[in-house]
Amino acid sequence: MVLLRPATTADASDVAAIWYSGWRDGHLGGVPDELLAFRTPESFLRRAGDRVRDTTVATIDGSIVGFIMVERDEVEQVYVAAEQRGRGVAQILLAAAESQVRENGFEEA
Repeated sequence: MVLLRPATTADASDVAAIWYSGWRDGHLGGVPDELLAFRTPESFLRRAGDRVRDTTVATIDGSIVGFIMVERDEVEQVYVAAEQRGRGVAQILLAAAESQVRENGFEEA
């Protein structure tokens, strides 16, 4: 069962690992090498730590398997761990993101 909760600072490393891996899956071969050099695991850890207040994590049996980052009316990030893709986690996260956008006072993202 997938459970959602607000991220905490203790979650930053798990969020960063999923983010880094997913980012590479989606961007390798399509972005300049200079950007790849900049997008290191450490850069994702720093960004994940900076964005804790905007992050909701999805967990299964207590382990983080995905996350969203929502700022006002923008769903900025949606990532799911590779081993959980295709199992409905993204749909649950996207529904939560839409709810957060509405709670932030916007009718659409």
